[in-house]
Amino acid sequence: MILSPHFTWAEVVRSATATARGFNNSVPDDPVLRLHVARTAEFLECVRALLRVPLTITSWYRCPDLNAAVGSKDSSRHLVGLAADVVPVGLALVIAGQQLADSALPYDQLIMERARDGAAWLHIGLSDEVPRREVLLATGDRGAMSYTRVLAA
Repeated sequence: MILSPHFTWAEVVRSATATARGFNNSVPDDPVLRLHVARTAEFLECVRALLRVPLTITSWYRCPDLNAAVGSKDSSRHLVGLAADVVPVGLALVIAGQQLADSALPYDQLIMERARDGAAWLHIGLSDEVPRREVLLATGDRGAMSYTRVLAA
């Protein structure tokens, strides 16, 4: 089912970890949660337009079991559909991250993440409050990253 011009509900819930561990990562029938997912899709459309490249979604909504399994915090915005991990197709992560950081887009948190196993992605988090426009770098093992603040507006 199509969520926005370039994103689908299948991308929202897709997770190799959830599949491997048998978690039901479906978005609950909660109007607020579904509104958050739709808001994130709209925001990702803006990111896609700014970067002028498609985005591969590596993680979006996470049920509590999946969130715990990947070593994320209980405060993760993935739990409420207000965060997505993306890889810009054909654009270096550092360039995409810099373009987003320099933009006027109202992200709450932008994290440029690089795991020891070579995987790299941008975490884009939104907020219900005034966005902090916080930019972080994260490195290390998945689920045990070290974070360095680069910028906070």
